[in-house]
Amino acid sequence: MIAGIVLSHSCEMDKDFKHRIVALIRPLGNVPSEGQEIIRANDNFSACYLPAFGEIMGESYVDFSRITTLHPDFLQNAERIVSLTDKAVKYIQTQFFRYLTRRDVSPEALDQLCVVK
Repeated sequence: MIAGIVLSHSCEMDKDFKHRIVALIRPLGNVPSEGQEIIRANDNFSACYLPAFGEIMGESYVDFSRITTLHPDFLQNAERIVSLTDKAVKYIQTQFFRYLTRRDVSPEALDQLCVVK
């Protein structure tokens, strides 16, 4: 199974009917043990650790170095495995911001940034 996570904001999806930003989710078990610890500690800017989710999905990580755009039709028949809580969305956004900027920031720091309306 190939898994991914949609990074597009919901407001973008309401306006852009041609593109969705998607990142690849990889199983952590395929990474050597030293690399697994680095990913679990979020010490690799390119990887965002995802703990196991019951029987649905084992430990994994979002691979920010593997981002692409897909047409919504491609995702139409895809199975949604899980929806993220607001806290989980903030976690992913914080890690994505760290990947893009190479700056170590806290979720609280992101709350202080101005929001474009």
